[in-house]
Amino acid sequence: MEKPGGKAGLAKCKTGSGPSVGWRRRSAGDDADDAAAKPVKLSDYRGKVVILDFWAMWCGPCQASMPHTQQVTLRYKDQGVVTLGSCTSDTRAAFEKWVKQNQSKYPDIVWTHDAAGKSPVRVSLKLYGVVGIPKQFIIDRQGKVVATVTGYLEGEAILDAALAKAGISVDPALVAKGAVDLKGRGN
Repeated sequence: MEKPGGKAGLAKCKTGSGPSVGWRRRSAGDDADDAAAKPVKLSDYRGKVVILDFWAMWCGPCQASMPHTQQVTLRYKDQGVVTLGSCTSDTRAAFEKWVKQNQSKYPDIVWTHDAAGKSPVRVSLKLYGVVGIPKQFIIDRQGKVVATVTGYLEGEAILDAALAKAGISVDPALVAKGAVDLKGRGN
């Protein structure tokens, strides 16, 4: 798991003119299947704001962040926010077992699995450069990465503030809190 600044679970949010994931080009969902083994493509969510959340079952901060990610997804889904929870570095069998046990806790998250597992060709590493998790990419309606969030600490509003950068209407108090949370981390 990534330890920004030497502290496990700290969040970083990078914003600005990020790369376009390109709705037509190969992207995270192109090598992922959902829990029913159906292909999931990022391009299926064109016109939505996507939280692309890379996680693994063995990652404590990933597991700790899931209730918050579920709450944020539920809060903004009427504005077109969808979360793709992309399981990386785990086996398909373990992923299916985890989803079966936990799906009801997180009904608004679309769970996907990267078939490459821990291989160097896994989507999280090959296409997104992810070397530590949890890592969330906020992708706007045009397919552009507008923010990233690394790690998680309970009570922070960093993810909400990142969604505002994608054009989601977020309570100004949450945007301000997200900025304070980032500043408190030295970002």
